[in-house]
Amino acid sequence: MSAIFVSGFDFATDEAALQKHFRSAGQIKDLYFQSNRGAVITFKNAQAAAKAVEELDGTTMQGQSRYVAVKLDERSGEASGNGGAAGKGKSKGKSKGKSKGKSEGKGTVEGASIYVSGFDSRVTDESTLQNYFSSVGKISHLHFQSKGSAVISFTTPAAAGRAVAQLHETYMEGQSRYVSVRADSALGTRAAASNDSAPRGGDTSGLAVYISGFDWDTDEEAVSKHFRTVGKIADLYFQSKGSAVVTYMNKDAAKRAVSELHETTMKGQSRYVAVKANEPQGKGKASGKGKSKGKGDGKGKGKGKGKR
Repeated sequence: MSAIFVSGFDFATDEAALQKHFRSAGQIKDLYFQSNRGAVITFKNAQAAAKAVEELDGTTMQGQSRYVAVKLDERSGEASGNGGAAGKGKSKGKSKGKSKGKSEGKGTVEGASIYVSGFDSRVTDESTLQNYFSSVGKISHLHFQSKGSAVISFTTPAAAGRAVAQLHETYMEGQSRYVSVRADSALGTRAAASNDSAPRGGDTSGLAVYISGFDWDTDEEAVSKHFRTVGKIADLYFQSKGSAVVTYMNKDAAKRAVSELHETTMKGQSRYVAVKANEPQGKGKASGKGKSKGKGDGKGKGKGKGKR
């Protein structure tokens, strides 16, 4: 188990600050944020991860006053601990059902997960979501996918069904924005949480735009405020501190975003944002890679999408 989950640091903490604090335990292989106060760090070996938990849990990062909580990351650990190849390769074949529970690390039941978005990221933490969604059933696992989105797994599919039926477009206590609740796919992708106007199966072709170039401390509300001027937004999530994907309810709004908002500046910022059509993950990639093995330049001649 070579990965740890870190939480409790200041909202403004960047990747470099986390790297500096945690590399004292060992060489870091990968680091990514799960929310504005949670991150997963993967070390080169399990010994470094154990050292980080033992020595850095309850410490304070340079220039901060809050203690960070450090624990082994069960999802990453069990996925690799149970045979990484089985987790990735066999999950698509005969042992899909068996490997799924192991890779999730919490014995997630198929059909028992939901994707939640739209809550106020500034005041919503894990306990807030737990308290609100446990009203429809027992929660087995919860993790943030971005500042304003999370995946919640229940112990039964029936509880997930109640969450979608009863809590979709409701308001969490103390918040003015309603939450969007959708059934989540087996792999926990955002595609399964796409809006009703999107084609079935999570295809958001022509509905989504990819935005980059805004200030790192930009929150979801600021992005939403700027981009909803051209149409109603169905979903929004951050891919990194300076980039996000916005999915609209119709294709015309997405086209307007590209034509009218590309190279504009968001309120209070001086940098221009870049806006382009976003292709659904995986579309065009498989054909590009397949062709490239045979002809060498398949990415350019594949299906017209390899040059993205």
